[in-house]
Amino acid sequence: MKIENNRFKHKIEKIFFSYPIMILFYFCIKKSIHKNYFKHISLFIFYIQILFHTFQLLFYYQCTPKKNLLCNKIALVFGLIHFIIFIFHYKNENKNNIFYFIGIFISFYMILSHIIHIKIIN
Repeated sequence: MKIENNRFKHKIEKIFFSYPIMILFYFCIKKSIHKNYFKHISLFIFYIQILFHTFQLLFYYQCTPKKNLLCNKIALVFGLIHFIIFIFHYKNENKNNIFYFIGIFISFYMILSHIIHIKIIN
């Protein structure tokens, strides 16, 4: 029964937390990254993340610091790439754009969540 309960919590977390944040992150990429090659890199990584989060939702696959180490390392690198791109653009573009701050915050959360396992729902 505990395994089923964990799967249910995992699905709730993905549907009500991860996907809305990912949609917001998509708009952050679209509204704040203006150099095409950086935008293409960020969007390509983002599409991989959406596909993989959907895979996780369907098959109860976890990508955390304690489970599936290769997956976790790749996700950490993706977070670092997003973070670096947002910081680079923040330093060189319009600093009044709120999407920079949101993108930096979400990227930082991506990095942190793949260093320390953060449970949204206990």
